[in-house]
Amino acid sequence: MTSRLQPDQPHDWSALAERLRRCASALAGRGRGDLADDLVQDTVARLLSRGGDPPSYAYARAALVRLYLDHHRGAARRAARALRWAASVQRRSPETSADVDGGALERALDRLSPLQRAALTLRLVEDLPTGAVAEALGASERVVRASLHTARVKMRAMLSEGGEP
Repeated sequence: MTSRLQPDQPHDWSALAERLRRCASALAGRGRGDLADDLVQDTVARLLSRGGDPPSYAYARAALVRLYLDHHRGAARRAARALRWAASVQRRSPETSADVDGGALERALDRLSPLQRAALTLRLVEDLPTGAVAEALGASERVVRASLHTARVKMRAMLSEGGEP
């Protein structure tokens, strides 16, 4: 028994993946092609596991958007964990005499570039060596060391007396 294809239903998986790639690129934004590719691969893998013909584009797009939102929720949870950890370390740190409130810490972390924030989190929160951080971020160790140094300098400046980097 052959199934009748809907007008928005692609005829094969590669056509569906290409349509999803355009949507994922728009969701992820400029310069985030890796995230877009990961979203498409995860979406297609989940849809393939269901078996059968490719689903309609509307159904596949909804699955892609759900994965995208899950990715951001997970990133928000990881950032919240990093903030709690950084706040606890900051309170115990002998370098500063005053406690820093979580809001100031969060604002300071938000001002870091994504690479600096990721490198700082992986190095300090996950306690990964610089080489492992570089591998996880797809960057050289030199870039990671420079990002960590810049992030620490910026954080100190922003957290001390409301200074700006």
